Order: sequence, then structure tokens, then C-alpha cells
Amino acid sequence: MEEKKRLFLKSYASHFNRSKASREAGISRQTTYDWEKDDKEFSQMRSAIDSGFIDAAESVLYDTIINGYKTDKSGEVISVDGVKQRSREAIDAAKFVLARKGKDRGYVESIDIGADLKAMQTKILSKEEIIDVTPEEMKQMFLEELKNG
Repeated sequence: MEEKKRLFLKSYASHFNRSKASREAGISRQTTYDWEKDDKEFSQMRSAIDSGFIDAAESVLYDTIINGYKTDKSGEVISVDGVKQRSREAIDAAKFVLARKGKDRGYVESIDIGADLKAMQTKILSKEEIIDVTPEEMKQMFLEELKNG
């Protein structure tokens, strides 16, 4: 494998950040997408790194479900019955990884439809395709719009 690809993969495995890894390898982000499209081995190796991070995130969540977590008022991790508990930051990081990288395993990001409905309603209605819609129709359009980007 070419040296720049190796540099990118090494950095990506360390930082789990495509932009940072691209900079460290001296390439553009787009180059990495092109490599993934054209180089099956590179694509598989990059995917394997993602899988490792997803596995780690799942492990944190599993441990949290089994053991719970506690922090003191300053946010420091404390122990419960002698077991060191995960910090809120660790749990949030695990959720972030699963929402962003775990979609092929069925993880989806939770969306507060109530908070975003008015903005989406304005966006959809501004298309001048819809005159009167029920709240349920609006919810379905909102979800469809989110799915389509």
C-alpha cells in the first residue's frame, strides 16, 4: 500500500477523524473518498478501523447498562460498590460514535421532532407545494426530509 495511504490509516486509527488524518498524511479529504472507491483493500482497512471504534463504543454502553454510572458534583467519576463508573463524557462519546458510525448496525440518532418541527415546517411549506397538512402529515414529511438530507 502506498505510503500516504498508510499514513492516513495510522492517523485515522489514532484520532478517528478523517480531516485530521488527511492533513497529517498531506492529502485532501476527497482523496480518501476516492481511494475508498478505487482501492478495495484501503476501503476494507478504513472500515475495520470504524468497526473497532464502534465495538469500543458498544462496550462502554454495555458496561454502563450493567454497572450504571455516577459522578460527583464536579463531574469526577466515583465508584459504586468498589466499581469505577464511566463518566458522562465517556457515555456521550460512545453515543456519538454509534450515531455517526454505527448506522449499518442499526444505530440511529435520536431527534426531538417537537423542537425541529417548526423549522422544518417553514422549510417544507416554503416550497409552495403544500397548502394544508395535518400534524401527522407534517411529521411524516419532516422525517422524510431528514432521511433525504
